[in-house]
Amino acid sequence: MNARSLGVALLTVLMLTGMQGAGLVSGQATPTEETVDAVELPTGRPVSMSPDGTMVVSVEQREQICVYQVESMAEVSCASLDAIPVPIALRDVSWSPDSSRIVFALDAFRLMRDSDIWVMDVQSAQLTNLTEDNFDESLFPGDEGTNFFVDVAPAWTPDGQEITFSRSYWIDGQIAGNVIAQVPAAGGDAATLARLDPGRPGIMYVPGAWAPDGSAFYFTADYLPVDPLQSGIWALDPATGNTRQIAHTEDPELGLLMLRMVSPAGDRLLAYYPHAVDRGLVSEPLQRFVDPHTGEISPIPNPGPESESYEGSWFSTFSPDGQYLLQPWGPDGLFDFWVTNLETGESTQVATGLQSATPVDHWLSPVWGSNGLAGVAHDVTGFYSFPIEGLGLDLVPPTSEVVATETPAIPSPVPDSSTGTPAGGPVRSVETPDGRAVAMSPDGTYLAVVVPPQGSLCIYAVETMAEVSCADLSVLNTMLRIEDVVWSPDSTMIAFSEQAFITFEDGDLWVMDATTGTLTNLTDDGFDGNLLSQDDEDITFWIDVAPAWTPDSQFITFSRSEFENSQHVGNVVAQVPAAGGAVETLAEITDEAPGVWYYRGEWSPDGTRLYYSVTYQDPENPDNGIWVYDAGTGTTALLAVSADPEELGPLVLSQVSSDGTRLLAWYPVAVQAYPYLGRSPLTFVDAATGELSAVPDPAPESELFEGTWIATLSPDGQYLLQAVGLDAGATDFWVTNLATGESTQVASDLEDAVPVYYGLTPVWGTNGTVFVSWNVIGAHFFPIEGAGLSGGATPAESTPETSSASGLTGLSTESEMVTNGITPVFAMPDPEATVVTFLPPGHTVHLLADPVTNAAGMWYPMYDPDSQVIGYIQASRLEPTE
Repeated sequence: MNARSLGVALLTVLMLTGMQGAGLVSGQATPTEETVDAVELPTGRPVSMSPDGTMVVSVEQREQICVYQVESMAEVSCASLDAIPVPIALRDVSWSPDSSRIVFALDAFRLMRDSDIWVMDVQSAQLTNLTEDNFDESLFPGDEGTNFFVDVAPAWTPDGQEITFSRSYWIDGQIAGNVIAQVPAAGGDAATLARLDPGRPGIMYVPGAWAPDGSAFYFTADYLPVDPLQSGIWALDPATGNTRQIAHTEDPELGLLMLRMVSPAGDRLLAYYPHAVDRGLVSEPLQRFVDPHTGEISPIPNPGPESESYEGSWFSTFSPDGQYLLQPWGPDGLFDFWVTNLETGESTQVATGLQSATPVDHWLSPVWGSNGLAGVAHDVTGFYSFPIEGLGLDLVPPTSEVVATETPAIPSPVPDSSTGTPAGGPVRSVETPDGRAVAMSPDGTYLAVVVPPQGSLCIYAVETMAEVSCADLSVLNTMLRIEDVVWSPDSTMIAFSEQAFITFEDGDLWVMDATTGTLTNLTDDGFDGNLLSQDDEDITFWIDVAPAWTPDSQFITFSRSEFENSQHVGNVVAQVPAAGGAVETLAEITDEAPGVWYYRGEWSPDGTRLYYSVTYQDPENPDNGIWVYDAGTGTTALLAVSADPEELGPLVLSQVSSDGTRLLAWYPVAVQAYPYLGRSPLTFVDAATGELSAVPDPAPESELFEGTWIATLSPDGQYLLQAVGLDAGATDFWVTNLATGESTQVASDLEDAVPVYYGLTPVWGTNGTVFVSWNVIGAHFFPIEGAGLSGGATPAESTPETSSASGLTGLSTESEMVTNGITPVFAMPDPEATVVTFLPPGHTVHLLADPVTNAAGMWYPMYDPDSQVIGYIQASRLEPTE
């Protein structure tokens, strides 16, 4: 089997992830080339060698999984797979760090069948299902009332006591999201470590790997094609439950950057491009080193630079101590193996001319055992082993233990009445010359296009797509934050910030002249370092995000998180002249945490009020919601909060109407659940009272409209433009008169008419032109005539007040409540607990006590008099009796 004939590209984590390592030290010895031992396996396909180098595991699909001694090929044990209905995912076969057990999962997402996590005891061959959910059927279509988990991608903790894995949920036969979970290797309840996505399965579908000291769990998240910039390598902090992105692809042509393994020294990650391997693009090295702290990507060594037969290594492995790298080298299918000292760069050949020395699944790698023996598959039937003497075995025990927590992961950033009948004109769909269409200027004449991750920001004329200007983004310290690209009201400038809270590298606030392409750093603090690794008491710096232009285009208001002596001291509302100058602090948001104002803010059209959103990590924080800053008094007040924090998450500002009377707001957490939410993630907010009201359903007879996040207000604030039919791939656009409620279709069947980032929206220009991205390919443009451009009413004079609307943070306790749909009753207040029964819609239950709130949301203890069942129901599934 050669590199070009391997299967569908995903990822594996090698068994060495469980090995312990020390910091990098210089090896003094030179590896010695010895005789290679090539053997045929009695049965099955060779998967991997044990970390201690003494055994090899093979899999004969649907028949058995066997372990053999490397030295003699004597059988150690074999376990029958008769009780397992689906083939094993070979990438998921992983040895425990002490070489006593093997964990594996099934090939669920390729075969669309259920998968559990299984453990095999090597000596006894005993198989144990650690996550049995009593479901073994097809994933689609899901039957109503069916609840199950799909568990894949297992990875051992460094102490070998627990197994971390990816769990995707199905509730009532519907997809309910993806989490990182952990279960004791000896059996027990699974705990949720972090939530990846509330509405998509398999975001993490290949094994991750723990840092050798248990301080972080590294994994690959795949949000493609919806969110390519969020796809890549991430880290989970087990102490807090927080996740952060470390790195993503350098070149979209290479596809997704995936984690292969963590160095046993803990100082670097080994990553690769499996989709490029799958397409046979091996004319260049397809592996990279990634710094686990900074995310910096660097090339792996080239051990044979004078060789003309090298086609690009796509599999290699670290030494047990992490100080060396073992790599294949040579023409496709005939490999030499080399060892490189990662401190000195010196390379030595240790094996020559190994025919078809290729792992049976390209997520797998060779193994360098702690006894000095290296092992790699010989095609699909045999196994090569050879010793490497004199280096690579300086092991040191780990210094800490992995601690499981149930804190949810930080959600990835996601993302105006008159008469007249709107009429849509012809749609023009164009591919952008380079990059991704982000935002059209307010006057409808220019288009901003970004080449990610740090290429360029270019301006094109909408009418001709001629280039107006381009700015080189390599001057940024970290990557441009796409959802922060915002045009000035006069369409002459663009403000944006950097991805500081994603990369944890310092970022500033920038402005670009649209005509010349000139970039200006408005808030350079002289600091460009990592946010998490500073202990210098003399360093003071700021993280500036979420720019909002004042109505006169003269100033930019933004969120500033302040760090003094390398310690965060809070978050403030700040403002800087667009032409450059001193930064002024307008108001304090909090002194407790950085970045709580994270999403884009916006000024009222008369410049008297700034609306912005506060989103603490805790969804139940009472300060979450839309706030207002009064420019006249300098005071701030909470204006509106989420209608359902548990299911919808925090309420966030999207847009202020040009007549100043209403806000368009959205729920980023709910948007990530689309299209499984079943209701609109948008809401209107009264700009004076904070009262929430529903956005219109422009096509109530359409089965495809379940509430879209793709919407924008007209330039005069009197109409709302919305997408319908997104989940069919071809989108229609409708305009609704907000005074009369009348809706008119203005565009049909726009292919993949989806903004390139959740925080973005279509743009309805003052010249009547509408823009929406055409996926990551280009842009759709179409005119709307007869509506939306009348100029709007005089801005309302009002004093913002804190919303006093009841029922926004949860249901009040009553003696009885009614189910609002088919409702599962859980044995405990946990979505992973046993479901004891299902109740029909409109069913009355008795509440036994006040609600319980935990990381999974708000729960009511209840009693059902009909079934005489006692259990817990999620608050979002209940409503008061009439």
